[in-house]
Amino acid sequence: MLTTDISALQEDLHSDLEYILTHYGYNSGRTPDGVVFIHIPQVPSHVIRQSIAENLGYFVYPPHGLLYLSAVLENNGVSSRIADLNRSVLTAGQDGGKDITSVWQAEVEEAVSAFEHPLVAISFMFDSTRAQLNEVMAFVKKTFPNLCVVVGGVAATGDPEAVLRTGHGDIVFHNEGEGPLIGFFDLINKNGSKIPDNISFLAKDGSLKQSKIVSGGEVDFDIRDQYEKINVGQYHKAGSLNNFSRMRGTDVPFATVLSRRGCRANCTFCAVRNFNGRSVRVRQIQDVIEEMEFLWHNHGIRHFEWLDDDLLYDRSKALNLFNEISIRLPDATWCANNGLIAAAISENLLEAMEKSGCQGFTVGLETGNEEMLRRVRKPASLDRFAKFADMSKKYPKIYYIVNFILGLPDERFSQMLDTLAVGARAELDWINFFTYQPLKNTDAYLAYGGMDLQNYEDIIQRGTTINFNPVRDGDFMNVGKKFGIARDYDIFDLDADIIPSREQVKEVWFTFNAICNFLRNPALFTTSYERVRNAVRWLEALQQAYADNPTITCILYYLNWRLNEIGKYKLDALKDDAMRKFSEHEYWRIRDQAFSVTSFLDKDISPLDPRAEKFFNSKGFSMQRISAQKLEVGA
Repeated sequence: MLTTDISALQEDLHSDLEYILTHYGYNSGRTPDGVVFIHIPQVPSHVIRQSIAENLGYFVYPPHGLLYLSAVLENNGVSSRIADLNRSVLTAGQDGGKDITSVWQAEVEEAVSAFEHPLVAISFMFDSTRAQLNEVMAFVKKTFPNLCVVVGGVAATGDPEAVLRTGHGDIVFHNEGEGPLIGFFDLINKNGSKIPDNISFLAKDGSLKQSKIVSGGEVDFDIRDQYEKINVGQYHKAGSLNNFSRMRGTDVPFATVLSRRGCRANCTFCAVRNFNGRSVRVRQIQDVIEEMEFLWHNHGIRHFEWLDDDLLYDRSKALNLFNEISIRLPDATWCANNGLIAAAISENLLEAMEKSGCQGFTVGLETGNEEMLRRVRKPASLDRFAKFADMSKKYPKIYYIVNFILGLPDERFSQMLDTLAVGARAELDWINFFTYQPLKNTDAYLAYGGMDLQNYEDIIQRGTTINFNPVRDGDFMNVGKKFGIARDYDIFDLDADIIPSREQVKEVWFTFNAICNFLRNPALFTTSYERVRNAVRWLEALQQAYADNPTITCILYYLNWRLNEIGKYKLDALKDDAMRKFSEHEYWRIRDQAFSVTSFLDKDISPLDPRAEKFFNSKGFSMQRISAQKLEVGA
């Protein structure tokens, strides 16, 4: 009976899909003579600022997933082109006189012109780029109405119907794309009659149809020959991977690499398990190293970013991987910004990481409150995190970051304060405080019914985080105070039991960030030369993306004074630059009235507000530290 039901379902799907296949002639002997893969712009053209683009302040990740799809197709005799529109618009943004939209449109036309009737496959990874997706899809359909357009990626998987209802996308591929893409070509090439798993489309009557949804698949693919299609060695000229790659040097060629797919965790705010499946699939170490060596020798890559969501899964293999890198690529550097699991980190791993060129990594704790940790199903404990934080001090050459999310579903202000205390006590090099943002296809989103997103107050109970920084929000930079919203140190007067609004969470974010990353940044007090030097490199890189932020310039002045490696002329130039920025931006002058960041320019560290110190004392420690002095040169 089950077999009959499956056969009937396949027959119904065949009938519905026939409508699309016939429209593009796929049922009359015409098949795509190639595939054009499109990586959409990650930043809307109209908001790209020339100054940030010139400073390489925008992110320009190579479209790694498309390299895998391209490799799989070539193994099956199908040619492809990759059009990275994101890199194109960022490069064009460095030239203020260019029409950025026309640049990416020309690249699409050029890629399509390489074939007579290709399949157009568009990557849609983040819901925040939906406007760019719709713009690109509309252009493709208007310019090439006879071409079939398929869309895949994390965001497409999360809401396939929204993509299809635009009328510009024909089919959505769910989850990892290698399987459904090959299955689709098998179907239209008459190599089989089975409807591919993991596809959604609209039937002739407008109803949404979906084949069987599965996850997982192969992980060992050789993508080395595909890197030539995107000229990977030139990406550093268009932007950066993150602040780690800027810290390494904006003139250093970088690339991304993947050793594992999936994650052992099952966090409610994350889409990885729903997208990649429950298992973690590990590539052969030899294959990973050979790919890195290929990039080093053939494309001049000197810095690598791990894309793994669980890089330390199977610690013995991770240890062997790092040891091999230290032997075969001794001059390479790497970082892992996706977030490692702190409980998986051991001293022998840290030692191997440091020897293999680890510049820094992020750990994802997300909250400093035990109840919230259980609620979001984070595989972490505060005790294990504290042990990791202590362990990290033995390896100061590595730059350590912890991620926290503020404003999780039903999170009380007292629980956010727990996060502040845990982060401050750990004394890692930097804390990424993010505000909770919706991401479809996560358990947290689905648990609330996947309702349409109307406004923040409606969706704050559902979703997940993206790397959202309120300072990037133009409205947040408004100098006027908002009624009922506590700012600066006044947040410590908030009722501990309230669930802060969206606007209040932004202000909580600002104060937490000001205290932990600026007023009490560990580099202000440590006697470790490596930690101070790394902090300067990190902040110099951060300044490239936030060129108008004088607080960064102020702490850079103080830390450079501590390092005692640059002369008075350069120090004075930093001071003048900070004062100029304050004079030009009323917003930062108002913030400085509360936090006194300009004290750094007088080689002084401002005391915290008594309300903040009272809070830290209630947690069993003090943040009112004695001002440090200069370090010995080269100490």
